[in-house]
Amino acid sequence: MILFAISILIPVIIKFNLKNELVEQVEPVEIIGFEDFCRFYEISKREAEIIREICSGKSNKAISDKLFITLQTVKDHTHHIYTKTEVSSRMQLANLVREKTGELL
Repeated sequence: MILFAISILIPVIIKFNLKNELVEQVEPVEIIGFEDFCRFYEISKREAEIIREICSGKSNKAISDKLFITLQTVKDHTHHIYTKTEVSSRMQLANLVREKTGELL
């Protein structure tokens, strides 16, 4: 009986301890404004416009039409944004913006 109780309690204790360790390791994220986000990552005004459009779910073609720039220019700006923010996809960019600014533009 004691062996059975120990075999049940050990995983519970381990899980409880791991959960507490994870909670202690989480650092609060400082929320900043979008302008500060752009300043921190050295984002230009045009790149900021493109970030807003990406975060609103627009395609490159829709962005180029709205901002009156070529599709290639949108792709170039997007590449520069990804490099500056060290992300590799639209989803990662949107998550980064939401994490840092507390909102999805």
